[in-house]
Amino acid sequence: MRLLKFKDFVLMLMLVAVSLSISSLAFSALALEDDLIYKNALIESSEISKEQTHRVVLSAPKRINNAEFIEKERRINGDKKVMLTKLNSSEALHDAFAYYQSYLADNGQIEFVCEKRACGINSYWANSILEERRVSARDSDQYYVAGQVEKDGVHYWISVYLVTNALRQNFVHVTYIRHESPGQSWDNAYLLFPGSTLPTAIVQSLQKELNADPQLRLYVAAYASLTSTKSVKITQADLNMHYEKMRAYLRESLSIPAERINYQFVGPFHTQPATGKAIWFRLYLLKP
Repeated sequence: MRLLKFKDFVLMLMLVAVSLSISSLAFSALALEDDLIYKNALIESSEISKEQTHRVVLSAPKRINNAEFIEKERRINGDKKVMLTKLNSSEALHDAFAYYQSYLADNGQIEFVCEKRACGINSYWANSILEERRVSARDSDQYYVAGQVEKDGVHYWISVYLVTNALRQNFVHVTYIRHESPGQSWDNAYLLFPGSTLPTAIVQSLQKELNADPQLRLYVAAYASLTSTKSVKITQADLNMHYEKMRAYLRESLSIPAERINYQFVGPFHTQPATGKAIWFRLYLLKP
């Protein structure tokens, strides 16, 4: 019998460890997938995304100036799978919605939840966000919940969109992303104060997003304190001045042309939480 050399033995152990790790991740994903299929629902379609960065919507889509606007979202790196399931006719959609809320709350945390018209415009969900015509429905027949969970030591982002469509069929659109690096990365609604700079990791993440999609634009929303004693006119002038400095910094640090940076004055007309500052900005990556 041939004896293994020490280096061969070490290599064998490494290969076994990698194999076990892959098997563990696969088992974790399968176990999670079982959890995310509600009461023997029929799987209508299933797809694994080839993209590396994925969007998780964390606010209701709105229409501003005749264009889609999502105030808050996360950009997550990792493996993504999408499933569209159809509920049994005996199952109530609201019960399924309650199940997914409980699952996220019990196993992790809910980041955003909405019901019916509070979820915004269904056509944006169906045509733009999810790109799934079978979830087209009335705005009053939709539910959404998104959050994070840990399953067998693996971190996942999960989003679930539920509708009763025009044919009175109950569909559940489930997305889960195995988050490979929960470190510092780009998130929409990123907070930035006048005179401050972006961390290197955020700059790199932003550049990666912008380079990957030439249609993306960086939107800079300018806010002012609700307790400001200045008039709106003076406040707007102050914000415009600070924005010009901010735009110059962003152009240089991100190496992008001015036309890829858009400005939106909000001023004191908002429901943002107080930041302790008189003026602040939030950055968004959006398509015009």
